[in-house]
Amino acid sequence: MKIFSKNKIPNYQKLKNHLIEQFAAGDDSIHNVDHWDRVEQNGLLISKDNGANIKVVRLFAILHDCRRFNDGHDREHGYRSADYLIEIRNEWLAYLTDEEFQLLEYA
Repeated sequence: MKIFSKNKIPNYQKLKNHLIEQFAAGDDSIHNVDHWDRVEQNGLLISKDNGANIKVVRLFAILHDCRRFNDGHDREHGYRSADYLIEIRNEWLAYLTDEEFQLLEYA
C-alpha cells in the first residue's frame, strides 16, 4: 500500500526510471529498486512522527544508492550520489527550494 501519491513530485516516475536504467549494481543487487521502495515506505512512516519533508524523503529513497557500484563495501556511494544531485538539479530537481536541495544533499 502506498501512503502518499507519487504525483506530489514532478516527473517522479521518469526520474526513477532514469535512475534504474543507469544503476551500475544491476537488477540483482540488494540495493535495487525494491530496496529504494522499502526505504521510501519506511521513510514516509517515520516522517509522520518527525515532520520530515516528504519530497526530500521520497527523493532520498530513490537517490541514496543510485551511484552504488556493487553490494559490497562501497564507502563512497553516498558522496557520488550527492555529487550526482548537482549534475541533475536543473533537469530533474529544479522544483526543489534551495533548502530542500541542501537537505537532500546532506541526507
